[in-house]
Amino acid sequence: MHGLGNDFIVVEGACDVRAMCDRRRGIGADQVLVCERKAQHVRVTIYNQDGSEAEMCGNGLRCVALYMVKVMGLSDLLIETRAGMKRATFYDEDRIAVDIGPARLGRGFEEPFFVDGAQCYEVSMGNPHAIFFDVPREPAVLGAHYEHHELFAPHRSNIEWVRPLSREAIDVCVFERGAGLTEACGSGACASAVASFVTGRVGQDVQVHLPGGVLRVSMSQDLSSVVLEGAARFVFSGRYEPSV
Repeated sequence: MHGLGNDFIVVEGACDVRAMCDRRRGIGADQVLVCERKAQHVRVTIYNQDGSEAEMCGNGLRCVALYMVKVMGLSDLLIETRAGMKRATFYDEDRIAVDIGPARLGRGFEEPFFVDGAQCYEVSMGNPHAIFFDVPREPAVLGAHYEHHELFAPHRSNIEWVRPLSREAIDVCVFERGAGLTEACGSGACASAVASFVTGRVGQDVQVHLPGGVLRVSMSQDLSSVVLEGAARFVFSGRYEPSV
């Protein structure tokens, strides 16, 4: 499955995350979403390519919502994550909304915060994000450096570079923790929109342009609600039997 090219393997049950995410020797994906049906909701465990566990994934939750509707036959889309319970609303495959708030502001908003001389703003969407309002020359190299920077130790951080396009739109490049550069990042889109709003660059409804497409983020004034809206798609289904 994928959300704007941010691709996922969705399974029910244990799996070898690193082997399955290998794009040459496995299936290939940015992350694995392990779903477990509960009495009133679905619990999802989110794994990065490198096998580490993530607290939140906005694009992944839209894919889980689609999976819940089309595969599990559910209509009440309540999803449990490490960042708490999240409610999704399914309209169609082009429009799936998930409230992944609240957003929490970290360093950089009350007092200036710099990473290697670059001004940075931290936002948590249940997972950590570091936002820079500039455009890097080599995002893959700089992203890997920033992800593991001592200022973000020990948990590391997702990295976003944001360029405001207007009062209603921003352009975002994302280096995801444990996955690298991706086509899109839902929680990163939300964090970038929040940082842009709080610093006065945009309003409360924002179009977020990513390499894989456009997401919409709508937030409340107090940031208690941050709704991410966009498409999700099935690519294929099958049975994975790794060679030994």
